[in-house]
Amino acid sequence: MQLFFGAAAALAALVLGGGVAGAGSLHKIWEFSVPNANSGEPVGVFAVSFSPDGHRVGAVVGRSYWEKFVFVLDASAPQVANRRVAIDPEILGSDKFSNHFSWSPSGQQILVGGTLVDLSNENNCSVPKGTMAPGFMFVGATRVAGEQFQPMRLSLFDLDCRPFGQLDLGNDLWNLYDASSERSLVLIWRQHYHSVRSVEWDVAAQDANSGKLLTRL
Repeated sequence: MQLFFGAAAALAALVLGGGVAGAGSLHKIWEFSVPNANSGEPVGVFAVSFSPDGHRVGAVVGRSYWEKFVFVLDASAPQVANRRVAIDPEILGSDKFSNHFSWSPSGQQILVGGTLVDLSNENNCSVPKGTMAPGFMFVGATRVAGEQFQPMRLSLFDLDCRPFGQLDLGNDLWNLYDASSERSLVLIWRQHYHSVRSVEWDVAAQDANSGKLLTRL
């Protein structure tokens, strides 16, 4: 889902007030003006994610697939403390199974689309795409996971974007839905086909090291 605001309020943080979700209301606590944005054109938010410590916000904003910007903002004072990361994120923002902005547990690295960036020096590399689905996620301090087609595998990469392993998660049609880098877990959305008219869906938490099924949700 893409959210569109005026350029002067391209990215806004909102909180739920009132203590109880059903009785509360949304209140804007800050807004961030995208530098060099033309106020006459709408700006879309393609991805947004908080750092593990909650002190920073990563965002991909822009006018279209061909014109997007990556920002890392201070969650308390984004207009004062912000930086633009000089990469092309190459994301559409329309695939519900793609986590487009992922942080390493330390907050030292970010993964945007298929590009991994070290925030200390902005060195970056691109995860090999080939037969990979869009959207990669951290599944550990030094490991990134992505969904591979033909055959379907969970492919693993290091911080230099080099492949170093694969996990076979079964023959069902599945998608990498989410991941926990702190616990090395992946959340897998599955479709179980019994017949043309009999299809079951579920979400499973699995170990990113072994592929072991931990629980179905």
